[in-house]
Amino acid sequence: MKLKFAFIGIILLASTLVNAQYKISGSVRSKKGEPLDFITIHVMAKNIVLRSALSNAKGEYDIDLSKEDSYLLTFSRIGYKKTDTLLYVNQNFRLDIVLPDEIKELNTVVVQSTMPAIKRKPNGYDFEIEKSFLSAGNTVNTILPILPGVLIDADGGITLNRSSVLMMIDNQEIKIPADQLVLYLNNIRSENIKHIEVITHPTAAYDAQGIGGIIKIVTKKKMENSYSGSVSNKYMQGVYAKNELAANIMINRNNLLVYAGLSGSLNKNFANFENLRENSQTQIRQENIINIRNKSFNYSANAGLRYNIKNNKSLLLDFIYGGNNMSVAYADMLTNHYFNNVLDTIIKSYIPQNRKTETFSTSVSYQHNTDEAGSTLKITGDYLIPTTHSYNGFYNGYFLSNNIFFDSVINDNNIDTRFDILSLKIDRHKILPKIKTNVDYGVKFANASTSVENFYRNYNSLWTIDNNLTNFLQYHENIYAGYTSVETKINKLQLIGGLRAEYTSYKIISINRISNDYFKIFPNLSMLLPLNNKNTLSWGIHWNKRISRPSYEILNPFVYKMDQYSLKEGNPYLKPSINNKISTELNIKQNYSVGISYEIEKNIFGEVQKPIGTMTLQTFGNINTKKEFDVTASANLSIKKYWMMIWQAMFYDKNYVSPDYNAENIGVLISNINIFRFSPTFDARLTTQFFTKGADRFTTFNKNFIFSSLDLNKTIGKRGFQIKGGISDIFNARGNMSLTYKYLAQTNTTLIKRDMRYAYITLVYNFKKGIALRKPELQKSNIDEEQRTK
Repeated sequence: MKLKFAFIGIILLASTLVNAQYKISGSVRSKKGEPLDFITIHVMAKNIVLRSALSNAKGEYDIDLSKEDSYLLTFSRIGYKKTDTLLYVNQNFRLDIVLPDEIKELNTVVVQSTMPAIKRKPNGYDFEIEKSFLSAGNTVNTILPILPGVLIDADGGITLNRSSVLMMIDNQEIKIPADQLVLYLNNIRSENIKHIEVITHPTAAYDAQGIGGIIKIVTKKKMENSYSGSVSNKYMQGVYAKNELAANIMINRNNLLVYAGLSGSLNKNFANFENLRENSQTQIRQENIINIRNKSFNYSANAGLRYNIKNNKSLLLDFIYGGNNMSVAYADMLTNHYFNNVLDTIIKSYIPQNRKTETFSTSVSYQHNTDEAGSTLKITGDYLIPTTHSYNGFYNGYFLSNNIFFDSVINDNNIDTRFDILSLKIDRHKILPKIKTNVDYGVKFANASTSVENFYRNYNSLWTIDNNLTNFLQYHENIYAGYTSVETKINKLQLIGGLRAEYTSYKIISINRISNDYFKIFPNLSMLLPLNNKNTLSWGIHWNKRISRPSYEILNPFVYKMDQYSLKEGNPYLKPSINNKISTELNIKQNYSVGISYEIEKNIFGEVQKPIGTMTLQTFGNINTKKEFDVTASANLSIKKYWMMIWQAMFYDKNYVSPDYNAENIGVLISNINIFRFSPTFDARLTTQFFTKGADRFTTFNKNFIFSSLDLNKTIGKRGFQIKGGISDIFNARGNMSLTYKYLAQTNTTLIKRDMRYAYITLVYNFKKGIALRKPELQKSNIDEEQRTK
């Protein structure tokens, strides 16, 4: 560990710090002599913007320049005439500017809503928040479902085009469990968001591991001498009551930005399972009825700072701490065991459970802007420590088919798990404005260490450890990566291409010692070509290669006892799966998109159930190859001034091929969001998602899925009070599910009932002072509005 931190220190000390030679400073005032804040100042040379700045609350500004030259300075802000000044700089210079008012006689109209603009890029799109109606009174959690291709499931899991996603805040990766991520994102207010960058086709600069895309939240950087925050309470009532509390604050003083957030939720839930497990080979059938009542407390705290050491250097620190405490009030299971269709044994079980999870994450990032074009050198260190303690007890009574008791078995197990994940990255971003090219290259080292202690005990007058079912696991993984990526523009054609190389080695120490290593190369290419001069029609094409590595849980060769009839065993010889995907799309007027994609994934690993006597063994294997064809479409429509509609649709055809199993899954996914902006202070949202029933490899969803929710939002007064309410999962689709698993002779059918439908009410108080965040402008000219709608 000391060697790792010494290595980080050497890299930080070795970074070159280049100080500016000349400084331009001054003030900007109105004709009345009043200081003007948030004046945008651009420094240009040869028609290229080299530096940008904003004046502070006193109207003051300062800009560093690294060389003697002629520069054009522009000063602008809405409501004032733009002023240009040409300077030759060979020493420190003070320039005071007076901006005259911009006088316009306009016929005024009230714009009830402004849809966020979508800016297409070769590898994704930017979703502009700052000047839209979403810029006030929302959180990241309420904005994400509006993004094209993004869906959020019942447990808060976020997917992009039905694939896993990496969340980032200002280039910092957020790697915490889904339940904690929901609370964390609830603390990021839309007032502090500039835009959200959605990377649907990750470049070589990002890890090749299994992510289908990246959602990067870009916050506003200039909020001089200000503070803002919010306090909220959300009460939910389903079968049981649930409650969420959240508070956050952001303070900016000159070059220092400090932020903190705290959130928690207290939930009470139920889950009922009816499971039928059959094996045509062994003629064994089991009927299980499981009833669970539990309570859980989730919490998340985050804090951090961004310090601009100088105009060309910055330091970022992030800390996240979160956890989950779950206790089961009771869980009982009734099992009817049949052999040759004759009831053999009845098992009545009581299963006490509790689980505690804690996650600590810290990130340190140093960035150096190395030239006036905007090139950067960035050094990042991340350290993540998740820990879990879980307890499961089994009190089993055995009865004959006539319900006469004949035996009892009592056992339990305690599992303690700890991860230590350390990573170090060095990224270089070089801008070459003369040839309209950006070059990125860098290296990364990641080390993951896992320890698992699983104690299994039996009770027979005294508790004794069962050495046959007790296991200790250590897992160590190292990944060394290097990459290069080039983004350029040839006439109108935008290109991004890159290559990433990763060497992976891991070691498993369990019932035996197993090690493995492999080297993989991952190319990618994305192109975007405007098809007309107005940039209202563009065509994109993409190809990339990804990897999915098996986790330690499914690599551990030890056999775990799940219940009286179920065993679980990992497979240390699993290979990583490799995915190659090519896709293309047509973008129309930025708000419409139609695309197709085809992908092949080899060595897919997944769960396989096999009979062993009267037991069922759940194990894992590289079982098949997947070939998938998708057709996607999305549209953001302004139906009326107060009514916006967002459509997403996908048709997919999956084929799984293996020596002993072939399956095809054809389905449709449709998502529709209607947003009604009745006034600047009152809006409503109706969300509907539809999934067709069908199979996904071995699991079949037995009925169509329709999820619908209604949300209302009202802002009261000028102090920032909000009241929100609505109903989630109106048709209780997430609360009633039916699944069938089938592989060879094994078939499992499960009916699931959960407490997922609820009504809610939320109270929010937003506060701010000295904020540089302008509210969405509701007054626009008729000419401006005509241009926007065109």
